[in-house]
Amino acid sequence: GASHYGREQGERDRGYGHSPHSPTIDYPPLMLLDIILFLLLIVASFTDIRFHKIYNWSTFPAIILGLGFNMSLFGWLGLKESLIGLGVGFAILFIFYLGGMIGGGDVKLLAAVGALKGPSFVLWGGLYGAVLGGVIALLSLIWRRRLLSGLKRIFHLLLGFFIPHLKPLPLERKGSPLLPYGLFIALGVFSRWLELKFYG
Repeated sequence: GASHYGREQGERDRGYGHSPHSPTIDYPPLMLLDIILFLLLIVASFTDIRFHKIYNWSTFPAIILGLGFNMSLFGWLGLKESLIGLGVGFAILFIFYLGGMIGGGDVKLLAAVGALKGPSFVLWGGLYGAVLGGVIALLSLIWRRRLLSGLKRIFHLLLGFFIPHLKPLPLERKGSPLLPYGLFIALGVFSRWLELKFYG
């Protein structure tokens, strides 16, 4: 019932049972979700550094597994939390994608993290990664003299919420800095995992 789900969700938010009173070995399905998470972060970081791309074949299966596992473990409430996590992960970075500062693979990567670990985890992990990657991205934009154009796109996008039929500015993808933002996301997410593991 809901109370059972609440107890399980508590373990979920604390990093899938990584506390001394609930050893990870007692929760093999939850441990498997963490393994999927780590594999996703490692693969996405590698392909982003090596090929400047995060592939759909790494993010989409993780999303499907996240939705499926959470539903099988926690029922419909688990699926709901997974879907909310998916949406939160997507929303955190989407505006930066529209501003031309990151790629679509980065957005899908964080959405996959949300599907696996839920909204609270991906919110903090995404914010940690966004701060780290945002600082590096801004420095890169300043270095490449693209800061004003990037900020202009974001400002224009925000105006679109208040001005009907305002057309978005074209995204000048060509020549954009090829930052491995997937690596920054992975570092932020892993930082959140460590935070929950040791400080719960």
